[in-house]
Amino acid sequence: MRAVVVGVLIPALVLSNTLAADDALSGPAPVRRVERPLEWKNVSLDNAGRLSGQVVNKTGQPIVEAELLVEQQGATQVVKSASDGRFAVSGLRSGPCVIRMGEETFACRVWEQKIAPPGSLRTLAVVSQTDIVRGNLLPPLPLIQPGHGILGGNHFGLVLLGLGGAAIAIGASQDDNDNAS
Repeated sequence: MRAVVVGVLIPALVLSNTLAADDALSGPAPVRRVERPLEWKNVSLDNAGRLSGQVVNKTGQPIVEAELLVEQQGATQVVKSASDGRFAVSGLRSGPCVIRMGEETFACRVWEQKIAPPGSLRTLAVVSQTDIVRGNLLPPLPLIQPGHGILGGNHFGLVLLGLGGAAIAIGASQDDNDNAS
């Protein structure tokens, strides 16, 4: 009995570990980033010639100290949002303006108040679609991430089969040793 169990289950154990190791070495699947087309908004500068707005997350909560790169006609300004998510940028002229926040890009056309088209926004809402996770002290464990790693790979079933087979083989060998005494 022991020879049959060991002869069948040990190759399954070796094969499952080999396939899982190959999966772990291949690393995670590449992330394909989908770019959203820029949606241009007309925004009127305030009386002092500033672009003002608020940075919020996708649930509408303000994002504090968000760093914005405001680009217009080759010049870049860096501003941070206040405790309520509000920001203001001075020194802009009428024309296209690109705002970058991390990996996200937003676009608007800024206008002096006297020449702004009807329906122009008075303030700009920068809505981040990125989930911000704070407080993570440790990186995710590579062994149990879905889609890769030894315990999270595509061969998870084979790993379990190998572990189960090893348990049966050990139990059977212990039983054979008890019968021999």
